[in-house]
Amino acid sequence: MKFKYNIFLMALSVFSLWFVSCDEYRDADELDDQLYLQKSGLLEAKVFNWGTFTYELPVIKSGKGNHSATVRLSVDESILAAYNETNGTDYKLMPDNCYSLKEGSLSFTEDDYRKFFLIDFDPASLTDLGNDGLQYVLPCLLVTDNADIRIAEEDKAQILIKPSVYQPYIGFETPGIYRTGSEFSIKTDDDDVLVIYPKVQVNYYNDWDISYDVEVNSAALDEYNGSLSAGARKYKLLPEGAYTIDRSTCILNKNRDYEYLKITLEEKAFKVDENNYAFGYYALPLKIASVSKYGIDPEADVTIYPISIQPPVMEKTDWTIEECNSIITDEVENASSMDIPDNLLDNNNNTYWCTRAIKPIEFPYYVTINLQESCSLYRLGFQLPEDESLGNIKSGYFEVSTDGETWTKIVDWSRKSNLENRSMELDFSMQQANYIRFVITDAFEYADPALGKASGAVCQVAEINGWGI
Repeated sequence: MKFKYNIFLMALSVFSLWFVSCDEYRDADELDDQLYLQKSGLLEAKVFNWGTFTYELPVIKSGKGNHSATVRLSVDESILAAYNETNGTDYKLMPDNCYSLKEGSLSFTEDDYRKFFLIDFDPASLTDLGNDGLQYVLPCLLVTDNADIRIAEEDKAQILIKPSVYQPYIGFETPGIYRTGSEFSIKTDDDDVLVIYPKVQVNYYNDWDISYDVEVNSAALDEYNGSLSAGARKYKLLPEGAYTIDRSTCILNKNRDYEYLKITLEEKAFKVDENNYAFGYYALPLKIASVSKYGIDPEADVTIYPISIQPPVMEKTDWTIEECNSIITDEVENASSMDIPDNLLDNNNNTYWCTRAIKPIEFPYYVTINLQESCSLYRLGFQLPEDESLGNIKSGYFEVSTDGETWTKIVDWSRKSNLENRSMELDFSMQQANYIRFVITDAFEYADPALGKASGAVCQVAEINGWGI
């Protein structure tokens, strides 16, 4: 038993020696306390033009934390000279009237990790310096008189502060036209509501509660529309009753550099009556009109939100072909089912209606579609077959009727070549209709080039589409 006890004492002694040894190695491996600038070298510093601007320059104390220390920050022109020589630059020493050091020194306790030198810059004096075309910096050196703590390597004790003066501004994150790949869309569903959140931000750290106001600015939309090239989509001003701006969101709370403005858009504002909507492409041009503190960015004071409310694509399930004056099956008894006019309604671009091919008749060619009910039409269109060698339609028009007897032409169409505009959508003011007629008046290639248009042509169309309610 005594033998086992002696073994235990020997093991305990060995473990104690090992633990003390490890602790000594650990102390040896730990770094001695040292001081250094958190940022060093050439530093671009933002200085905001709101009177005296206080810049914080962080100093770090790292290591075992066994020592207190006092450090000083001195302006040292030799650092500037060495930097210019090494980098081929020509920075100048900042004049005394542009800055002041608020503390001559910083005192660190054993437990302190980071403290800040505070440097006051005068934005007005700095702005005046910019007029001579030279670049000025403030070269600083970190110094300590404490023998028990060292300054880190030389490059971490030197800094050249190059201040740039900025105006403190509020503005939209996305100035100009807001693009998301397409317009914000409002559906024609009952009581559809769309909420948008324009982001408003300041370019500085916000230490206040800042309120602002926005207005709908039609002049900004006019300017945007006027800048567009011919044929580009232009926007109408969103009707006043179509949106609500939540004014309670027009604030940036303290410590918040941005917030989102809340705007609600409502479908019912576009409803003229039970069967009619004011469809179209609209825009909401917003402008920051005022702010409680500092200024408004003249380059980011306007954002334009494009809003689209479009007629829905009509289901063709119940549509039928009422009449067609040129069908290939009229002259070929076993013609392919791909060639009949019913294919205009099957939502398949690989099937199509083909006009007479052996003995084409004279223009125009037309097909009449029965909608089976009274519809409010806002847009009609066609799609040519996937095979780009087919089509061959050059011009024509759509007309509509309520009784199948009296017809009203509502929109013309034309194409420059058989490869262009293989799908067309044609807008017009709302038309009440029970019937649609698609008319072809000319083609690119005729049956007999010598006779020209009088010889007729072979044409193919894959789909006729409608938009409305």
